[in-house]
Amino acid sequence: MSNLKKTEAPASLHHLLRIAAHQIHSPEREYLSFKKDGKWETLTYGQVLEDARAFSAHLLHLGFEKGDRFAFLTDNHPYFFIADQGLQQIGCVNVSIYPTLSDDEAAFIYQDSGSTAIIVGNHFLLKRIHFIVPFHTITVIKFHFGNLEI
Repeated sequence: MSNLKKTEAPASLHHLLRIAAHQIHSPEREYLSFKKDGKWETLTYGQVLEDARAFSAHLLHLGFEKGDRFAFLTDNHPYFFIADQGLQQIGCVNVSIYPTLSDDEAAFIYQDSGSTAIIVGNHFLLKRIHFIVPFHTITVIKFHFGNLEI
């Protein structure tokens, strides 16, 4: 349970999520719904917070640290939100690259942003990486969010 006073403003979006999970709702309450293989799946506040925490711990274990920038080349899916929450709680920065951008536009954003890593949302987008990021700089990190994988 958070020690946040009712009148205290949240320090970050991740902090606001923790407030919602522990002071407004409960960790067991449904938070995100999405379709997977034609069926609706649901994640609770608690599952989202745990997956974000696990992702943060994984990144810290790999040597990433506060201030590192991560490019996100993803579609709209819960793992995007969960990964973003994981980055925020350790002070990393999300640099969004819309998948509808051309390879040249995406490459410009990646190179201009100072990103040290790129998070890719699916296998189709992964195939675009060599057009966007200099190949020698790519480190592939695979991570499972419950039944989701990036």
